[in-house]
Amino acid sequence: MTIDTDVTIDILDLDRSADLARHRDGIAALFAGAFGKPLDPELWDWAYLRNPFGDAMVSVAMHQGRLIGHYAVIPLELRNDEGGLRAYLSMTTMVDAEFRMLGLFKTLAERVYARIEERGAPAVVCGFPNDSSAPGFERKLGWTILDDVRVVTVAGEELRDLTSVLRRPSASYFLDMDTPEVARWRTGKPGPAWSLRDGIGLKPHAGGHDLMYVGDAAALADVRVSGPVNVLLDRAQLGDRSYGEAFDYRFGYRAFQLAQPVDFSLQMCLSDVF
Repeated sequence: MTIDTDVTIDILDLDRSADLARHRDGIAALFAGAFGKPLDPELWDWAYLRNPFGDAMVSVAMHQGRLIGHYAVIPLELRNDEGGLRAYLSMTTMVDAEFRMLGLFKTLAERVYARIEERGAPAVVCGFPNDSSAPGFERKLGWTILDDVRVVTVAGEELRDLTSVLRRPSASYFLDMDTPEVARWRTGKPGPAWSLRDGIGLKPHAGGHDLMYVGDAAALADVRVSGPVNVLLDRAQLGDRSYGEAFDYRFGYRAFQLAQPVDFSLQMCLSDVF
């Protein structure tokens, strides 16, 4: 596809890892300009090329051989007690500053979404947009944005008190890490090492821990950890409890081929990907 404005922009759809890998250098250059830091090649390989759920779906914009726009999702499989749901995690959305008034963000995203629609199966695209990008995802891409998610800090000994709070409703979709291949990939992200023990995942962070995964909330009663623990909760889970708020979280999604609203059981293992 070619967009004719005052400049000619070519759009490429990259749905195979081999095709995507050929554009690694261009993606890295755009990333450095957009985010002000270099792209970690090991992290990019892990997320985009070694994902056990399959190939990423990416659309990029090119101008005179230079990559100037990028919209990507990586596949995941969410589950609830009734079965699975294909999900696509949206991340590293970026457009070169020189070309940001041409609607490339919406054009690239809708091309990815069209290919998801063509597959004809129920699916969601989801992600954790920041303050600046959330309005665009909601207004331009039709996302539902949930603003009631918070990361709170609890003392390690208080984790056992959250057993009932973190018990997952049977209809809520979550990233199931009980599959060994998924657990190896997810805990193998470059960076601080963490692992699962009795279905609980804790990752060292800033002198404490992040609660990454809760498979069976009852297992929290046996967890012994010192120091502060960051826990992802929504307002309903918080209730009238008072904890220190580490930082805001914002989750959003767009559904495909689904007649009913989707309920999610959010955990940091879903968001802490890139």
